[in-house]
Amino acid sequence: MTVDTKVEKVRGMNASLTNGSAAETVSGKGNPLAERDPTRLHITRRQVAFALALSVAAVLATVFTVNSVTAAAQSFPAVITTSKVYDLNFTNSGTVSAVLVKVGDRVKANEVLATQEDSSLQMQLSADQATVKADREVLVQAASPGLTPAQVEQDDLQVQQAQTALTNAQAALQSAEASGKANVGAAQSAITSAQAQETSDNGTYTQACPNGPVAPDPSLSGTQLQAAQSAVTHCQNLQLSLSADQAAVSKAQGQLPVVEAQAQQAIDAAQATVNSAQAALNVANYQQTLQGSPGSASSQAQAQANLNQAEAQLAQVQSEVTAATLVAPDGGVVTEVYGAAGETLGPDGVHIYQSPAAIPANQSSGFSLFPSQPSSQGTSSSNQSGSEPLIEVVGGRQQIMAQVPEAQVASVQVGKSATITISALNITASGVVTQLGLSPTRATSGVTYDVIVDLNRTVSGLLPGMTATVGF
Repeated sequence: MTVDTKVEKVRGMNASLTNGSAAETVSGKGNPLAERDPTRLHITRRQVAFALALSVAAVLATVFTVNSVTAAAQSFPAVITTSKVYDLNFTNSGTVSAVLVKVGDRVKANEVLATQEDSSLQMQLSADQATVKADREVLVQAASPGLTPAQVEQDDLQVQQAQTALTNAQAALQSAEASGKANVGAAQSAITSAQAQETSDNGTYTQACPNGPVAPDPSLSGTQLQAAQSAVTHCQNLQLSLSADQAAVSKAQGQLPVVEAQAQQAIDAAQATVNSAQAALNVANYQQTLQGSPGSASSQAQAQANLNQAEAQLAQVQSEVTAATLVAPDGGVVTEVYGAAGETLGPDGVHIYQSPAAIPANQSSGFSLFPSQPSSQGTSSSNQSGSEPLIEVVGGRQQIMAQVPEAQVASVQVGKSATITISALNITASGVVTQLGLSPTRATSGVTYDVIVDLNRTVSGLLPGMTATVGF
């Protein structure tokens, strides 16, 4: 609150009402009944004290006003965020067939974001649906037997065809397993080879250039200068080789999980075919068994058990087909898309690797052997490998995260009102404090605490990551 203190000037005149002689009046002595000469300043002690009190009050009012204005104007840097962040990946490993969103897109709950190649799953789904249908027919036949000779012949033929299909499927599975093992072994060998090359080149560099590429001494000339320049060039070439080695190691390490996922995908598809063929053979055998003991309780029980198993298998495959479609769990904004169609991805997300940048030819001796590279967020990062989600979506309530210094955080409580200024949108909004962070952020500028403010209304155009200021 600003306190305004007004000091009004007081005007008046002083006069004495005492008796005096005419002579004193004429001579100006004594206390005549006369008006004081306005050109002569006359201040009493009481006036001095009153003026001093007014001065002190004015100073105090000024200090209070400045402090009030300063306190009311306190604001802190903040960033726009949301109450929920979703890192979205596929449940099972597989090839991405399509990514249907891009950064900045607003999505609704259950909206399809990406899909996986599911042709093998669809084949297995069709086979399992046929198995369930056949098992249901077997169950009906077990309850009401009545096979004709033609049906018996047909059952025998189905058993033979099912057995042949199972044999072929098992051979394909063995081939997929052998091929997958060979491919994974080759990928592992590539990593070992790349690491060995890096170790060898690093030893050569360390031995030839213990101090790095040292610039030639300016005092050298002639042959000595040429030799020194050649040594610098040699060291720089060794650095470039090391950079290429590091990139090769990182790339080989990133390729291994892709090869493993592809191999597993091929094995899973082959195994699904085996399972389907085995189920078809079981159905054919059960139908044939009904010829010997039609209508028996055991035949009906077995038929029911087979149907239950087939339905469970069908439900499992249907869930895998559903998992091959990635949907938004909530409404929000797509903030990152790391993957693309054609990549083999699963629950671990997208493998990220970065190759070191080429070293300039005129690099001085104070360089870093493997300088940090910009990350996808635009910040510097020395991480050469890692994983990121296929798609990141932020949703929930719009929030503001402010950083409040330790000296002021005690005055901020949950439920306190706040004023938020978003310069990018040229708007001011109101909110309320909903959370106080207990973990401090320590930096050279001081210690701060995170304070979460929920907006009182949804602000159109507000995006996560925008900067703001918050005043309490």
